[in-house]
Amino acid sequence: MKPQGQTDDYTTPEGQWRRLARRWSIRDQGPTTICFASLCRYAEGCPSKTQHPRRVPQHRCPRYWPEGQRPPAGLSAYVLKLLERSGA
Repeated sequence: MKPQGQTDDYTTPEGQWRRLARRWSIRDQGPTTICFASLCRYAEGCPSKTQHPRRVPQHRCPRYWPEGQRPPAGLSAYVLKLLERSGA
């Protein structure tokens, strides 16, 4: 049995765990937006797109990037499906 207060190789000390939790917390990354990749015209070049909607920091969303840094805009997956369905 190990003395109290000591950790093994597989246990993270509580202070370190709290620091890591703060670093990776979505609240600590500034303003956020909800990403709907199927509705976004920048989804093809987006670094943070997923299949399901999720909250992402604004600095990771191409909609909030300066004009010169945005990926090429195109039609969203939703619009493409609508066009396909209408036969256009």
